Amino acid sequence: MALYDWLTITTFDLHIVLELEKRFDEITRNERVTERVERRLQYESITRMCDGGSFFVGHGEQQGLSHWMIQISGELAHAFRPTLARIREPWRFSIKRVDLQITIDMPDEWSQFRLLTALKERGYKIGWEESRGKTGALETVYIGSRRSERYTRIYVKETANHGRLIRFEVEYKRRMAENVINQDSDGTPLKNMLRHEVSRKPDEELHLLFLPHLGKETSKVTGSKREMNTNKTQQWLLSQVLSCLGRYLEETGDVEVASEFIRVCSINRDSFDNGA
Repeated sequence: MALYDWLTITTFDLHIVLELEKRFDEITRNERVTERVERRLQYESITRMCDGGSFFVGHGEQQGLSHWMIQISGELAHAFRPTLARIREPWRFSIKRVDLQITIDMPDEWSQFRLLTALKERGYKIGWEESRGKTGALETVYIGSRRSERYTRIYVKETANHGRLIRFEVEYKRRMAENVINQDSDGTPLKNMLRHEVSRKPDEELHLLFLPHLGKETSKVTGSKREMNTNKTQQWLLSQVLSCLGRYLEETGDVEVASEFIRVCSINRDSFDNGA
């Protein structure tokens, strides 16, 4: 099953934060939740942890306006999927990172080192990391650049009863992260997106391992740069320009400035509608 494994969301809208916190409380109503103070980037707050993952809400300021960053990890991130689809409006919040993963039992004959060698021979930029677990070496193959919009990890995990699993995970950032959420909200199955990612890796054994678990249809994570730029402009207007105007009105009561702003916007709108 294809799942979200990480979400990073940023917003100027307090109502989005409250919606997400409400969803966290619903999910963990009957679970034990622990807390720790943590700083991530310029945001300092409390991280709440449960069996399914962690939930971080950090508050800061950008250009004098309140701004929030929400990060959700593990299976907990997938539990927020219906909430994101319900509240999804591009100007209300931005998706900065989304991780998709599929995890299956690891066959005894599977070799991470063989995969590493095969991809290196095909000219891929590859990274390698190894740690020790109770069942032996836990190896990770990294594909691509961590700074790019798409970054792939294939790694070994242990289960509580000392079994071994293999996970294929893609980390999407910025525009591609937004597109994953948009396509998911529009009905594209997550497994189709992951099938495309597995298929584009030139390794037959990797295909034989994961593709039978990902259906038969593929969907490339796509999106129009022009559309995304339009959404970003909407977000800037609604979250910053209107917020500044509202704060100005609250502090000064000068409705003439607000009226002039609306008048100019109306004139420009009419000009565009008439093809000017």
